[in-house]
Amino acid sequence: MYRFLADRREALFAEDGPFARMRDLPLRFIYRHTKIYTAVMNTYLVPNYLRDGMDTSIQVDVLCRPLLHAELEPLLQADIPLFGASADSTALRIDEKQSLAGFFAEPGFDLLRDRFAKLSDRDMELQVSYIRSASNRSTTAKLRKFQRAKNCWRK
Repeated sequence: MYRFLADRREALFAEDGPFARMRDLPLRFIYRHTKIYTAVMNTYLVPNYLRDGMDTSIQVDVLCRPLLHAELEPLLQADIPLFGASADSTALRIDEKQSLAGFFAEPGFDLLRDRFAKLSDRDMELQVSYIRSASNRSTTAKLRKFQRAKNCWRK
């Protein structure tokens, strides 16, 4: 598949190519890992913190980062904050009325095109080595777990 894509990168990015249609696609952007949002919600949804708005606010203050205000409203509604962007823009869309211009260093579509431009035999070897390494770690971990279980039964 890697070589297939590398051999066809010009056609893929041509004006009438399949990637051209992706240029202005809307994208979802989740600022933080969902586990973080879930942990914050699980903390402030405890009845002790729901009695007083100040206590709830203190629990949510864990997110004191650039998007706090935009994240706050969905979180207080027990929802995961979700933002948007366009593949050809550096702006982050907060909601239908607000956006942060220049939030991303480069448009996602440009990153995709740059990544395809760098496809090479050397890069393919590197990617394959990552896959093999991950596979070996997974296999090794499974073997260790099996050995521990086997040793437990012997006792």
